[in-house]
Amino acid sequence: MLRWPVKEMKAILFLAGKFQLTQKIRKEIKVAGLVVAADSGALHAKKAGVSPHYIVGDFDSLGKGDRSLWGLSPEKFISFPSKKDKSDGHLALEFVLSKKPKEIVFLGALGGKLDYLFSNLFLLTKIPASIPAKIVDAGSEIYWVRKKQVLHGKKGDRVSMLPIAPSGAVLKTKGLLYALHRKKLHFGSHGLSNQMTKDRCEIHVLQGGVFVFHDCGQTGV
Repeated sequence: MLRWPVKEMKAILFLAGKFQLTQKIRKEIKVAGLVVAADSGALHAKKAGVSPHYIVGDFDSLGKGDRSLWGLSPEKFISFPSKKDKSDGHLALEFVLSKKPKEIVFLGALGGKLDYLFSNLFLLTKIPASIPAKIVDAGSEIYWVRKKQVLHGKKGDRVSMLPIAPSGAVLKTKGLLYALHRKKLHFGSHGLSNQMTKDRCEIHVLQGGVFVFHDCGQTGV
């Protein structure tokens, strides 16, 4: 398994949702300085050939008896009681934030139970705007945008922008087929299925916040 020293840079957080190891995900992991797994998200890390620096959770899924399999010292297991107010993913994120990363990438955040999927999406909203963060899976990237987001992909990539507040959000975009010029997106399906017209696009949020879903295909699997 790969090991590297903790640096003040990109942090990878493995969650317990659906996980497919692709070339794109390998590249994300390769430049990480901190790898943390939330409970059974450690199994995804193992699949990727990575030994996490820390494993966080109540260990109801991973199992406390399996700790010896990871070759980590006891202090690398951050344990919580099963009766708690936050998910393992939320607790793991708080631990990652305490390490002051410059960027956070979530892996294994999608798929599985819908309630956990939504919970994982909302973890993005818990991260300070000064720290770039995204959810990555085999075919897409998801962001929570409050100010500006630049997407790198290819012409024709599908981009959806969805506000989660009833008040909606006001956006300005560049490089999308349906350009927004200080346009208000209403709560609901008002921002679905836009399209990149170049290999790069910009999304500026002037009011509110939006989830941005970048469908970048299955390339690099």
